[in-house]
Amino acid sequence: MKGLEDRIRDACAVADTWGPEEPRPLRLPVRPRLRLNVIAPLMAAAAVVVAVSLVLVILPRHSRPVPSTPATASPYLLALSGGVLDVVDSRTGEAHGEGKNGFGPAVTRGPRPGTYLVSQPEKSGLSGTSRIRTVRLTADGRTVVETAPHWSVPGGVRRLALSADGRHLAYTTREITLAPGTQPNIHPIVIGVLDLRTGTRREWTLPKAQDASASTKSTEWDWGLSWSGDNTTLIFTARVTGRTNQVRALDTTAPGSDLLSARVLVAGAGRIGGTIAFAVPSGDRHTVITAVDAARSSGRTKAVLAEYVDGRFTRILATLPSCGPVHMLTSGPNGLLISRNSMECGSGSGALIVMNRGRIRIGFTSEENVDSAAW
Repeated sequence: MKGLEDRIRDACAVADTWGPEEPRPLRLPVRPRLRLNVIAPLMAAAAVVVAVSLVLVILPRHSRPVPSTPATASPYLLALSGGVLDVVDSRTGEAHGEGKNGFGPAVTRGPRPGTYLVSQPEKSGLSGTSRIRTVRLTADGRTVVETAPHWSVPGGVRRLALSADGRHLAYTTREITLAPGTQPNIHPIVIGVLDLRTGTRREWTLPKAQDASASTKSTEWDWGLSWSGDNTTLIFTARVTGRTNQVRALDTTAPGSDLLSARVLVAGAGRIGGTIAFAVPSGDRHTVITAVDAARSSGRTKAVLAEYVDGRFTRILATLPSCGPVHMLTSGPNGLLISRNSMECGSGSGALIVMNRGRIRIGFTSEENVDSAAW
């Protein structure tokens, strides 16, 4: 019995120490790590974004890149020469097709893409009423004179300029009274603004005694005319008696009709000498580009394009080719257009000069004076 009792006792001792195995601790599934060749490009892209953001925040506004004005799709421009409206291929400088007679002397861009506004005198000479006609330029370089809309302006139109918003057309007119056996009576120049939506007009003028351009010299009959970017201010070249030619700014929303009240932007050509012929605003309200006749450049007398900032001469942009006085300066999406006219040039009397991206070249020549052009 003792052997059986010993075996039972040993069995119970073993039972007291027996128990189920402890379960293994649970482990979360391990996510696979991104490979190094994926992380590196992501980190580089993030660094670029941060760097660009810091540059835009830290740099002053004037040092940021400014998008350039897109050029028009059409390679053609319109030029008025001797009463003929010519389509000019800007790539070759040649007239494209036959010109249209009976227009002039002013042309500017139109309120719709591919359209232009052209002056058309109702009778020959520089007096009487002028019509403003709409001309459409087709993709293949043909001109179509539209029947409507058109407007009438009293007087012989000399210059046209359309505001950037396409709502207001500025013009200059000059009345010439002819009497048998007497010298022509040249009346003071008039600057006007025509509202293309309503047809209403407003005009400004100088007393005749103050208008130095009221003479028999045809080269002094014109005043330059262009709009600033605010669509309310006109930039023009005033020829006031007893003063050098000035660039002035006319607030077309202010009361009054006297051009002498217009603010002076550039009082004269300054140390480069010569005479300011025409001017256009450039970039901001502080900068003006002028065409200067008989400027002293490198010891020689030349016609130049000069830049003025806050009324002070800063630099000469270009010396103009061809010969004769500057007859026109206008700006467009493809650059500046300038004309010089003289019977002494040898290859016709008129030359249209193109300045685009700092490069300057002859864009068109004519046997007649190039009175006006537009892109």
